[in-house]
Amino acid sequence: MRGSPEKPDTGQTSALSDGDRKMIAQVSQPEFRPRLRSRFLSVSQTRRPQRRSASRLSTEGKLLLDDFYSQPAQLLLDDIGLWDFNVFTFDTLSGGRSVFHIAYHLFQTYDLMRSFRLDTVRLLHFLSLVEANYHESNPYHNVVHAADVTQSMHCFLQETEIYNATSDLEKMVALVAALTHDLDHPGVNNAFLMITENHLATLYENISVLENHHYRCALALLHESGLLDNFVENDRDEFFRQLKELILATDITRQPEFLQIFCRCIESGEFQYRTNPQHRLIMLQ
Repeated sequence: MRGSPEKPDTGQTSALSDGDRKMIAQVSQPEFRPRLRSRFLSVSQTRRPQRRSASRLSTEGKLLLDDFYSQPAQLLLDDIGLWDFNVFTFDTLSGGRSVFHIAYHLFQTYDLMRSFRLDTVRLLHFLSLVEANYHESNPYHNVVHAADVTQSMHCFLQETEIYNATSDLEKMVALVAALTHDLDHPGVNNAFLMITENHLATLYENISVLENHHYRCALALLHESGLLDNFVENDRDEFFRQLKELILATDITRQPEFLQIFCRCIESGEFQYRTNPQHRLIMLQ
């Protein structure tokens, strides 16, 4: 081990393997950072600075969430429906809380709070949980990616034909699916999890492993926050059904399958997205 003095030969065999020695050497290095388990006990994640909790907003309780934005961030939100919206700039201006503020803004934009009698505290709790369960150590599938995909989904939903054809429930499902579609992503792909016989691959029988995990994580956060507690049972069941279909559709290996279904509907002239809920689901997938 580099920099270590030679040990005298005592005639005894060390219980440490070479791999163990290397690990101990790494732990002793100042740049080593402890590893933590995610809340879902699926993968390790690097400890990250604690973000400001939604429960610790103004103690006076009189300020709107927009009052916490800097003025440049508020101005940037005016462009949220444009394809060239700069999510990286917004993430910086919002103090690293892009997914939280974008999602809250969109829930207000679509008037979902009133349509589904959503409790504001529960919504803020849910968004904070979503934010906390993306790994900051993941260079791509992180909270900024979630904010970017959510903003992109908003751009799709703003298309006149899509906006007029979709119900409030479908709009909310689409936004929540975008927010949660990569929750607790470990930074490796399905093939890696299957080859290494990860327990998630075993749990989901090697079928859309990560996507099934993201969906289960989304369910857990929805239940923990109680966001859908005011939904009638039928609406809640339909919400979960569509949420699963949309998140599972992000499996890149299945994209040709969904594109073929979509193109077949278009070419046959039977794509009745205005009147057929299943066709609207295909469109959102």
